[in-house]
Amino acid sequence: VLVKNWPTSGKTTAVIILYWVVTIPLCMFITINRFWGSFFLYVTGIVVFVGVQVAAAGVILWAVINRRRILEGVERISGGDLEYAIGDEGMFADDRRLVEAINNIGAGFQDAVDTAVKSERMKADLITNVSHDIKTPLTSIINYVDLMKRENIEDETLKRYLEVLDQKSQRLKNLTEDLVEASRASSGNISLQLERINF
Repeated sequence: VLVKNWPTSGKTTAVIILYWVVTIPLCMFITINRFWGSFFLYVTGIVVFVGVQVAAAGVILWAVINRRRILEGVERISGGDLEYAIGDEGMFADDRRLVEAINNIGAGFQDAVDTAVKSERMKADLITNVSHDIKTPLTSIINYVDLMKRENIEDETLKRYLEVLDQKSQRLKNLTEDLVEASRASSGNISLQLERINF
């Protein structure tokens, strides 16, 4: 439990020291038995030494493979695949903690994206519905104003009122159309047409 709570640098240092503690005396044991001791102990020492080297190489190779898996997972998540989760099977404790943190980041990003998409969709639907609800009575107002202007109205005050009504209703119509266009532009549902202009 004490070693489990050590930082990664502390664990790495402990493994290196343990490797030296095993290999240096082993090398001395092999050398002593080569020149002054038993041939059997000499061969046994070499076999144990080779076994230690193979085990150390296996641990290093496994750590490299796990780090490669983590890197590939990070690249996939950073590339936009927010639903991808890195598997932590067979990984060392520190690598498992790192994988868990990365997967949590990916899940957090996915939740944020889902919330933002839902919010944008609700906003676009609200704008569309409100614009539609405004357009229906507005069209009626514009049509009735147009019909009233065709009547022979002699009163100048009424004519001015009709003119103001006509201007304001047309202005409101333009604002409603601009609102719909702005909503489409912000949601990416509009195609831009680039043109040269005379500045």
